[in-house]
Amino acid sequence: MTDYDNSKELVKKILNSYQNIEIATSNLLEKLKKDNLLYGEIYLNLDSFLPNLDKEVIVKTIFDLIKKSELNINIVLEVESSLTKEMLYNNLNILYNYYNKGINGIYFKKNKFDRIESYKSLFDKFIKDEVNYILLMDSKLTSQDKEIYYNANRIIYNVLEIPDNEFLEEIKNKNIILEMGITYQSFFNIYDDLKNHIIYDLYKLNVSIAFTTIDEMVLDTDLLNEYCKIFNVFPFSLH
Repeated sequence: MTDYDNSKELVKKILNSYQNIEIATSNLLEKLKKDNLLYGEIYLNLDSFLPNLDKEVIVKTIFDLIKKSELNINIVLEVESSLTKEMLYNNLNILYNYYNKGINGIYFKKNKFDRIESYKSLFDKFIKDEVNYILLMDSKLTSQDKEIYYNANRIIYNVLEIPDNEFLEEIKNKNIILEMGITYQSFFNIYDDLKNHIIYDLYKLNVSIAFTTIDEMVLDTDLLNEYCKIFNVFPFSLH
């Protein structure tokens, strides 16, 4: 866990100038191009950069490089519920300024002590404005949470049990995607053995699943490695 925290701090220290952000983004895009990427999303937490850097300049720097690369990549703006109202407002301004112009959604990362229904007015606005949003689910939903989760575009699903029938019907009817990071979940002891994972059970129930990774500087993996792990254990079909 200390290594994980240190890795995140290392990223913050490296990305301490516009020049370093440009170098890091260029290196990432070059790697993705070599990997023959068909489509990708970069989760961007603007509050992880040093406060003296202008958020609009950070976004524009990354967008310009993505456009120049001609790769099919979008940005998901990552926002934490622990932010002050002013910081949250500034991030939402950037979201709306760039929505569908490079940013294609927002990942609202709640603090484990926060209740998601406390932000209902925020999600009501997202639903009204048809803004794609992503939520983390790491415990069973309360009745108050359900409306917010059932209108999400994707759910990062860290509950290692099959959802109840109501949840399954809602996500299938609305084609909500469940995201799972195998290495991430293993690192945080969400499951003990990949053979006991629910991924294949969800697949057989016709649930839409996306396999995801965290930055390679944080956890040493990539999508190819994630797919290899999964396909070595479960009889997924490529068709």
